[in-house]
Amino acid sequence: MAGQGKVQRVIDSYGGVPCDWIRPDDCPIRPGEPCGEIHQTCRGHKRSTNPDRADTRGDPCGAHAMEGQTICRVHGGRTPNALAKAERTLEAEAAARAVSKRLGQRGAAPVTDPAHELARLAGEAIAWKDAALELVAELEQATDTTHNDVEDPNDDGDPLGLGSGIVVLGTSGLDVHPLVKLAERAQERGAKVLAEMVKLGFVERRVQIEEAQADALQQALASVLADHGIDAGLVLPDLAARLHALEATATEVA
Repeated sequence: MAGQGKVQRVIDSYGGVPCDWIRPDDCPIRPGEPCGEIHQTCRGHKRSTNPDRADTRGDPCGAHAMEGQTICRVHGGRTPNALAKAERTLEAEAAARAVSKRLGQRGAAPVTDPAHELARLAGEAIAWKDAALELVAELEQATDTTHNDVEDPNDDGDPLGLGSGIVVLGTSGLDVHPLVKLAERAQERGAKVLAEMVKLGFVERRVQIEEAQADALQQALASVLADHGIDAGLVLPDLAARLHALEATATEVA
């Protein structure tokens, strides 16, 4: 992790909102008032206990924030939790840059069929959810295998390389495996997309399309039968009954 000596990127540690840290009562500059600044460096504040430097109490820190953080070393940037959070921040920034670069390479085509795109998005969300749940199931199986002392080919207690079990030791204590969190987020994302499809009437639209297709098929069959001198009223009811029987059989098999 880079330190203060490296020139850091400019940050806005309050998202454009002025800092609301309250100056101490013994601060010679606007005591009891909020800082009011938008920090472009460490979001910490000086709290000098030296009577000769009382004028520094409440001033912004001014030091470079550590990489991936909004605080410097002195204000807690070296703590394990801060370093772990900074690592996740940098990974997220790298992922965002990668997506932005790929988007620039691919370009953005206009969406001409929103319904089709939403249905495709729903399919991708469900596929992602299923893949995540499969990995969680393999993780559970690996955990059971380890607990049952079944031979591990790598002799490392982790036959599938998926971690140390459903429950893992995090920076602040016991936590669930990242795969479990990923699966939960995938389930939530899939549920949101499906709920949006229901809200927009995709189910009713599908029923209407199927009914229109059935009517068109019936009209086509009636026309063909009439061309061959066959009374459609005698044939179509029998055909419908047989189709329903086939559908029922297929449902039972499924």
